[in-house]
Amino acid sequence: MSFRKKLDVIFLSHGSKFEEKIQNTGFKIYKCEPQLEGVGYHGDLKPSAGNFVCDKELAVKLLKGEIKALEELKPHLIIHGFWPFASLARRMLDKIIPGICFLPIPLQEDFYTSVLMKDVPDQLKPLTNLPVSIRRTLMRLIPKALKLKAPILKQSYHTCS
Repeated sequence: MSFRKKLDVIFLSHGSKFEEKIQNTGFKIYKCEPQLEGVGYHGDLKPSAGNFVCDKELAVKLLKGEIKALEELKPHLIIHGFWPFASLARRMLDKIIPGICFLPIPLQEDFYTSVLMKDVPDQLKPLTNLPVSIRRTLMRLIPKALKLKAPILKQSYHTCS
């Protein structure tokens, strides 16, 4: 007895310069609300130093758009990258949809402090000239509690302009 299942891959999009390329390769696109200009991360989401999306209202609309898409499509699995709205939306439904994230979103404290923060950040220019072994040793010596104070782990809308 042979069981054959058809794999149907559907990309969710809020507007992207890649939509045409996706459709030309034979994949479907579900256009989520709100539709953005599709100019890129900085132009569409207008992030600030510590905020992935600086406009709280836009963040809510993006999340609601993703939830609506998942409710309509009823996927069996979500695969996403650096897009926290997919991760949040799939877990906010009545029936949680399994997901595969090829980046640690949302960032887990242990993963962030051990794997992602194992070398000196590029912003610390003088330290980046040190040999790799010394830079990594320095990072291992920094207490976990101090690493967790990094701006990437905070989302505070009061800093948005």
